[in-house]
Amino acid sequence: MRTSLFFRGSVARGTEAAAETRYREQMRADHHPYYGRVVRGRGYVALQYWYFYVFNDWRSRAYGVNDHEFHGLIRVFRRISRTLLPWTRDQEHAGVGIPYVDYARGDGVSIGPGHDREWIPVLIDDQTPWVFDYRGLWGNDTEDRFGGERAPAGPRYERSGTVRSSWGDPVGWSGLAKVAPNRDAAAELVRVRLEELIADDEVVSGEIDHLQSRLRADVASGISITDAEERRLAGRVAHRVELHDERRRLDALLSEPPRPARPHDHLRHRKLPSAQPPAGRRRILAMWSALSTPLILAFVGVAFLPHGSLTVIGSASFAVFAVFAIEAIARSNLVRFLVTLVVLGVLIAVGTTLAGLTVFFGWQTTVAVCLFGLAGLLLVNNLRELSRD
Repeated sequence: MRTSLFFRGSVARGTEAAAETRYREQMRADHHPYYGRVVRGRGYVALQYWYFYVFNDWRSRAYGVNDHEFHGLIRVFRRISRTLLPWTRDQEHAGVGIPYVDYARGDGVSIGPGHDREWIPVLIDDQTPWVFDYRGLWGNDTEDRFGGERAPAGPRYERSGTVRSSWGDPVGWSGLAKVAPNRDAAAELVRVRLEELIADDEVVSGEIDHLQSRLRADVASGISITDAEERRLAGRVAHRVELHDERRRLDALLSEPPRPARPHDHLRHRKLPSAQPPAGRRRILAMWSALSTPLILAFVGVAFLPHGSLTVIGSASFAVFAVFAIEAIARSNLVRFLVTLVVLGVLIAVGTTLAGLTVFFGWQTTVAVCLFGLAGLLLVNNLRELSRD
């Protein structure tokens, strides 16, 4: 991971040391500002906060890399693990462990109510000169393609100089543009929509009456009508049914007391914290998280060594199986892992058999075998239905 920094932009050691020295000279130990912005509009009051801090020198001081390093490989590992370890699909950081843990011990300086040091609020907006006028980066631009070692941009602008969506449209950015700000506003919107539906219903009903009368007159007079005309009439009738269904739903919504709004209603995929395992299992998982990635790289390296009869593919397959088996055991999901392997094995066996039949006996034999298999499944299902009767 650290080798990639040779091919990417990184902060020079001298620049980093000079910045640290200057920061320590200018730092005010008793000054703890935070920056806030208040935006009113679209029925909401949006409150935004920024806490500025110095450069995190994890790479240069702790021999690490930034937390976005190796993201592409992490994504590949997650896709593999979520196929073989289905219980990890809803867990953002589950699966093969990546040896990086961000934590806070709570033994640092405490700031805020009830403590010796207080926060100092500073309001910012579009009239704040340093916020509006400066579009550059806050620090050294290393031109790192992955952005991990580039200096960040300010509150208003992205690194490209464009306005952040979180600044220009905080309501839409937070997913609240589609949510009414309160119950009264929601009820008013429903009433407005009902009026629109009533007007649309009158228009569509008039179109249906006109089309129906014309088609009946044509048929009565012996004039042939086209399928397109019949489809048009059927489409308008179906649209009127949709309008009536929506009116019924909205009428019921207004007649019933509204459900109290919940703070997470606007979120489609709400992220919830994972259940914490016991302390002993946490230690096991932490150890496995630190060991898993080095083991994968070691197994891949071993796979390329001379093995005699063993092949690279066979060795790599065994390595993947071993890593994911240990992962399943560590997370108490061995049964689900074995079931997944059995299903994958059956699918591979079926696919290999069909491919062999096609190669040795022709595609007609493969089609016949597939039809025989479907016939057998259908027969079994029908017999089960008869037994229920």
